[in-house]
Amino acid sequence: MRTAGHLLSAPRHTTGARLRHPAVRVDETKGHSLSRSRKLLRILTAVGASAALAVAGAQTSHADSSYKLYVGGNMVGWGYFHSYGEKFGVYDNWPDGHSVVVQWTASTKNGQYYRCWDHNGAANGPEECNDSIAEGARVTWRVCTAEYSTGQLLNCSGWLVDYA
Repeated sequence: MRTAGHLLSAPRHTTGARLRHPAVRVDETKGHSLSRSRKLLRILTAVGASAALAVAGAQTSHADSSYKLYVGGNMVGWGYFHSYGEKFGVYDNWPDGHSVVVQWTASTKNGQYYRCWDHNGAANGPEECNDSIAEGARVTWRVCTAEYSTGQLLNCSGWLVDYA
């Protein structure tokens, strides 16, 4: 500020202290001024978001997974499991004379295995099988090429694990 030809400077504060309004807090680490009401709003928003996540995390989740089976570089078929409704699906994608099958068991099935076949030709849409599996049960399944007439499995994926 200039006054009558003299340069006046504001007093320097070597401690970094600033003049503050009582309702304003200065965050020295970021250099921002936050009003108390704004700080309270941020805290309430964070608490609300945390509560929403906790409620969402407590709900039962449903898994949907699928697997594409490749043999000799060709995607010969695929299978899927939908935990909501306990549905398995299978699709024969390659006209090689073999069927595609999904084989599964569940922790509530006493070691018994089940199959869902697509045996009526390639590229004609998926076949779907519905099972009744208790919620939360461990479901182990895989996709295979197979001979429908004999039930012989030819090429299979590794076992996949989901939960009903």
